[in-house]
Amino acid sequence: MSFARACERFSNYTVGHESVRPTPLGTGRRYPAQHIEVNNRLSWFLGLLGKEYPDAFYVHLQRDRDAVIRSFARGRHIIRAFHVMRHSRQLEGSAGESVAAQYVDTVTANIEEFLRHRQHCTVRMENPDSFTAFAEAIGAGNAGAALSDFKTLWLNATASTDQRSS
Repeated sequence: MSFARACERFSNYTVGHESVRPTPLGTGRRYPAQHIEVNNRLSWFLGLLGKEYPDAFYVHLQRDRDAVIRSFARGRHIIRAFHVMRHSRQLEGSAGESVAAQYVDTVTANIEEFLRHRQHCTVRMENPDSFTAFAEAIGAGNAGAALSDFKTLWLNATASTDQRSS
């Protein structure tokens, strides 16, 4: 969410965060030109994305792996479904965090393989310099204001998460 909100400051891009599209990928569904879509579920459709947008510039958003694992382990249905798919049995007890780690590592490997031969950059949420490099790579207008928002939004989000964890 922090990344999407910061990108809203770009003067030459539209931005969506988990925006609802009327038709599924691969059926003529199109994001507009000069659009940034932020949605972790797009990682499930990498093959279709690659076919639909062969010349797109892709961005791999990353944040602290352990924080992502803790987030996914908190009762997410996808983790239970992933576990059943891998082990053909229901998730039991406190195995959620280890299954979340397997899920995060699998999705990350899939993304890295997908990006290997495509135009892309990685933005580390904890590193504002990576946001700056991304903005420069896409020629974003009003990048200074977006970077300022990125720093503020990320700090606020991190502080909020830290308070909920303690």
